[in-house]
Amino acid sequence: MSSEAYRRDPHRYRRRDWEETNLEPPEFEVELPGQMPDIHQGDPSPPASQPASLTLRVRPGTSQNQMRLGGTPPLPTAKAMRPSSSGGDPALQPLPFSVTLKGAGHRRQSPGNLGDSSVGRRYSDRDEQGRRGIRWVEDVARHYRIAGSVMPSCHAGMEIRHASRATVDQDASSETFVVKLRYKNKSFQGKNEESRWRNNTELILNMPQTNGIARLIDVLEDTKAYYVIMERAGGCDLYECLSGAPERRLPASEAREVLKELLAAVAELHSHGFIHKDLKLENVMLNRPGPKCPSHIRRNLATSPGAGVKLIDFDTVEEWNSTGPKSRHVLGTDQYIAPEAYEGKYSPASDIFAVGVIAFKMLTGSFPYNGRLFDDKPGENWVGSPKMKEIKQKLCDARVSFSHPVFEKDPGAQRLVSRMLAVEEKDRPDAQELKHLTASMSRSMATTSLCFGLGACGCFTWLAARRPKAGSVGQPQTPPLIEYSPKAIEGSGGRKMRRLVLREANVDISQAKIEVEEVEVPKAPWGHVLVKVAAAPVNPSDDGTWKLPPSQGYPMALGNEGSGRVVASGGGVVAGRLVGREVAFFGKSFSQYAVADAMTCSKLPTDVPVEDGCAFYINPFTVVCMVEAVKSQKGRAFIHTAAASQLGQMMVKYCQTEKMQLVNLVRRKEQAEVLRNLGAEFVVDTSQADWKATLRGLIEQLQIRHAFDCIAGDMPGTLLPLLPPGSTVWVYGRLQGALSGIDPVELMYRQKKLEGFLLTTSLFKGGWLATFRRFKRAAGQVCKGLTTTFASEFRDVSLEDMQRVYVQHKASGATGAKIRVRP
Repeated sequence: MSSEAYRRDPHRYRRRDWEETNLEPPEFEVELPGQMPDIHQGDPSPPASQPASLTLRVRPGTSQNQMRLGGTPPLPTAKAMRPSSSGGDPALQPLPFSVTLKGAGHRRQSPGNLGDSSVGRRYSDRDEQGRRGIRWVEDVARHYRIAGSVMPSCHAGMEIRHASRATVDQDASSETFVVKLRYKNKSFQGKNEESRWRNNTELILNMPQTNGIARLIDVLEDTKAYYVIMERAGGCDLYECLSGAPERRLPASEAREVLKELLAAVAELHSHGFIHKDLKLENVMLNRPGPKCPSHIRRNLATSPGAGVKLIDFDTVEEWNSTGPKSRHVLGTDQYIAPEAYEGKYSPASDIFAVGVIAFKMLTGSFPYNGRLFDDKPGENWVGSPKMKEIKQKLCDARVSFSHPVFEKDPGAQRLVSRMLAVEEKDRPDAQELKHLTASMSRSMATTSLCFGLGACGCFTWLAARRPKAGSVGQPQTPPLIEYSPKAIEGSGGRKMRRLVLREANVDISQAKIEVEEVEVPKAPWGHVLVKVAAAPVNPSDDGTWKLPPSQGYPMALGNEGSGRVVASGGGVVAGRLVGREVAFFGKSFSQYAVADAMTCSKLPTDVPVEDGCAFYINPFTVVCMVEAVKSQKGRAFIHTAAASQLGQMMVKYCQTEKMQLVNLVRRKEQAEVLRNLGAEFVVDTSQADWKATLRGLIEQLQIRHAFDCIAGDMPGTLLPLLPPGSTVWVYGRLQGALSGIDPVELMYRQKKLEGFLLTTSLFKGGWLATFRRFKRAAGQVCKGLTTTFASEFRDVSLEDMQRVYVQHKASGATGAKIRVRP
């Protein structure tokens, strides 16, 4: 990396500010002079006992067994400080209480680490179990020749230099490395930080070698510093590469390949339990020149084969634990710091956010956020400071512009980057999954545009049906459009997922035995996709499923529809093109993962949150198909019962757009008010004594011959006598149980019809071409009105709470808000 990157824009780098201001919470120091046997401070063979002083750092309210050994940064109140009796660093005046030191032990301490009882000198590079560690050396020059500077470091107390082995072996001596010097008295804030750095460094030393991560060759220490010997990654870093490129960006195809290799490296790092915490352009090396790499960089390219992308700089790398403590400081580089990091919360998702920024910069040549957003000053980057809270809020409120032509040409790139830049951690995919989502970015713009333009709802039916035979010849072999790795999705031993299953049906839904079970993630067969479920609605049709024993036996997976992100394809052009897309689907959706037929998946609009597309099919498609059924019989008006439901409210709005007259039957006055507020012109409240007379008058006025009923019970028998001869009542639910009160005379002698209405029957009738046209027309209408006409209100529940909340919801007779399961 060139030093110009630092000089060019120094404010892009968030430096650690403890050199300028004390960011530690107030602490007290107590100095205990006296004999400290066998705690050594420099000479590897000191006398058994020597005068020394020990400093304890105590935070107010800390119990005795939580006291930490070691020094502390300078405290802000200098008037309370005095020189220690040994002439060392200042210490506070003795406090009016006694401190008892227990269990000091006799461990040999490493210089610069007094008080870190877990760290001792190691003269070999491996311990008894063969694990590598930091080696103590008396003279670094006997092991490595340290040469001139590679570049300046933006951190205090660090240098980055060239190095080579100090050995007579000609082959070994010709190999060059990069060495980072960390001076013990300047580059650490305190002993705890130094101890954590040692532990993490030794863990990285023992991480299996991978092409995408620069290797740590060796780590040495002496009395003054640590010497981190690293692989010399040839080529140029991404910052320099983009600086020499036209418009400071890469072509989409090249950016995709770099991103793909970068995600593989990040996934590898995460798989070993680490997070980087400072991913940025400058820490990504490209080991290939290409036309975009400046000429002065090409001369330094490594000649050895290897990965095109390598991660470097592991000073901020930490072992991650979801239950671990928060960071006290906001570390990283402006633009790349995830919103949650401003609260001290770092996780693998924080690294994904940084990768999203890198991807955005590679594709557009600019950063996603306005640089004026990051206006903090030195000393303000501690967690909880007003400035960090302000920046976090501004970052969350900021809108990333995807107006660049590259995103218009390649919608897959926009979806990919926008998901990585999601404000909420849970909305970002992990690196392993992203390795496969990069395939949704453009490979062949003509093919991609064709597929996106026609949709996936049957436009390639003949292609998907013509599955290639094994060993077939006669056609040129082309690489698969989508790379699918079962291991990445299912894990080496079968990745687990949670789902809801029916163990025992019951007419009383509260007594049905519904449980959460853990099973292996399924593999998508040919023509199908694997969807990571974001949300799934509970529909009235689910109600009937729980009441009747399943024909296929127990346990039966539950759910009919949902929305989520396609993470894998089982094969076929249609399925392959859906990988990485957010879709609505039919399938067993009360689950963390679901398999869906690619032909029945609908791509969601990019401006709609994926969870809001979960009710894409059953209610909206039912509304569309009902109106088409009336139109097919030359009707212009019809009746709808239980009209205050989510489906009923959609029907009100859709009939307005279709110029259809709709009479809405509701059960309560407040429900009538809801529909009138939506613009409903005709609302009949069945709780009123004269509702039948009112309805009869509307039937005559609007010449109504059609009705849809989801109540059942005696409602169809009530509607039939009010309708004129030749009318039809469609029943599509049974909220009040089985039909009753039907007068056969109405059916036999007045030519009235009582029919059932099934969405699948209405949608898939007339052959595959008619089905495709109907499906595509309905999907197009739903997409256009997903946030307006077909918008739904939801109440989110977990898998465990679904049954209980739904039973309460149904018992209350509530209408409007729909229960939505979030697996």
